[in-house]
Amino acid sequence: MNARSLAPCSALAVVLLALGHARALDVPSVAEGLWSVRIENRYFPSDRRTVDTATLCRSHAYDQYVLRTEREALKACTIISERLALGTLTRETRCGIEGHQVHTTFIESLRPDSVHAEVQTTYSPALGDITGVKMRLDSHYIGACPAGMQPGDRTTADGTVEHLWKH
Repeated sequence: MNARSLAPCSALAVVLLALGHARALDVPSVAEGLWSVRIENRYFPSDRRTVDTATLCRSHAYDQYVLRTEREALKACTIISERLALGTLTRETRCGIEGHQVHTTFIESLRPDSVHAEVQTTYSPALGDITGVKMRLDSHYIGACPAGMQPGDRTTADGTVEHLWKH
């Protein structure tokens, strides 16, 4: 993996963390079923912006898989601070990844039927031309997953189905 490909991978990891409400703290579970997901990214210093929408079929077992994935990813990181208050998780981490220092501040509000997260990440040295990313994620429970869709299945805005979990 080169430095340029690290930024999208880091963004995917952050999304998985937010969607999986995965953390060491005792946070209540969210509803099982189909969730809408909207992610806005703003890249620095270019100020380029992207918006991605999708749906994700979730179950508690899928969320536990994401939790295990997060625990593995965080082994390479230092958790500077972590706090849970009134359904809002705040976490600050610093990671060394392929010669880059990645500093992330993660704030997530979690409700049984909605998740809102704001994540700010900086890279030193820059990843290609990217020195940082601000991400905003909003996710809402829709209802039961459609027939044929299994936990971990993500459908992108163009209809592509991605299988994020083998079960």
